[in-house]
Amino acid sequence: MAFIRLKPHHHKRYAYLVSSVWDANKQMAAQKVLAYLGQVVQSPVPNRPFEPPYPKIYAEMIKALIAHQCRRFGLENGSLKRYAASGPIQKLIAFRINASNAPIQRFAALYHQTGLPLETNIVIGLYQRIPKR
Repeated sequence: MAFIRLKPHHHKRYAYLVSSVWDANKQMAAQKVLAYLGQVVQSPVPNRPFEPPYPKIYAEMIKALIAHQCRRFGLENGSLKRYAASGPIQKLIAFRINASNAPIQRFAALYHQTGLPLETNIVIGLYQRIPKR
């Protein structure tokens, strides 16, 4: 599972997209940085909901969700591009449904790795917009 982590450094805060991993040598959990998102420039608003109307195109809805996350965490403008360029987001954008994959399970696993909000109506709305192969 990925999430956004805010770290203080010299009286400023910076955001990172991180994932939890198990370190077998140390026998403890660790955090792996997936992407640097940028400096926090505003106070975060953690409970801000993603509000309708949702974009009708799959990739546009993902971009709207990323922009929403950046606003929620008070991130600088360049954070949107860095977040969108991260590996988990690129895999989610490239996801397509075909007859040979178990689409909902694969989609849920990919979505879970992105750090985007896990609200049922958002995930279902996004899944319904996935392009078919």
